[in-house]
Amino acid sequence: MTARRTRKRIKVLAISDEIALQRLIRAVLDSAQPGHFAVAPVSLAELAGASDNPDIVIADLPHIRHEAIEPIRRQFPSAQVIILSEAYRESDAIAAIDTGVECLGRPFRESELVSRVRAAALKILSARGFPRRYIIGSASYDALEGRVSIDGATVELSDAEATALTRFMRAEGKVVTFAELTDALGRRDDALGRQRVRSVVWALRRKLGRGLRPSPVESEPRVGYRISQRASSQLENDQLSEQTGLEVHDDPRLG
Repeated sequence: MTARRTRKRIKVLAISDEIALQRLIRAVLDSAQPGHFAVAPVSLAELAGASDNPDIVIADLPHIRHEAIEPIRRQFPSAQVIILSEAYRESDAIAAIDTGVECLGRPFRESELVSRVRAAALKILSARGFPRRYIIGSASYDALEGRVSIDGATVELSDAEATALTRFMRAEGKVVTFAELTDALGRRDDALGRQRVRSVVWALRRKLGRGLRPSPVESEPRVGYRISQRASSQLENDQLSEQTGLEVHDDPRLG
């Protein structure tokens, strides 16, 4: 049975009047990181009525100009914005970057789009005060990718497992309650919701148990779970430019 997805990690709004381009953006991001991005398409005419609160906005515009970019900035002040345009000029792009907007000329290589989206995702984590990588004993957990590296081997986590492990790591040894975990997994804090939490934690322990013994996830009876103090959890901050090869521009409007 296919595992039920409990969240989409990065919400992307794809603004374009070209359906083919909207589909291409979705296909490129799904191929780069399956299940990691939720891409919602919208046309330029429908933009004013868009009520979603995206993490990243990818907008296809006729020109890279302030009067076209500013309405998008006002409507989505906390989003990272990437502008696509066939009328790409370096001088326009430099001016846009100064306002915290990345630009990409059309046509573009798929790797170029993925790099800019990944840079935006890393800036979102940083702006929220969260590191990308966590150390769990001899293992490394990549919260952006949703995977654990143990002795050189990669262990892929389901969306629910990644959600739970991220909560444990951010709690830094404190107990994460059943109520907090059921909420994170999109469940009610009832018997069924708690059973779902137990199933997710069991699967997570089983995967981590391949290389981490004893399991770093400890239970607090009838309360919840926490990451073991023995795991000596440490936080490791990323340098965005090293991860993406792109220059990082700080945007004080990020929330």
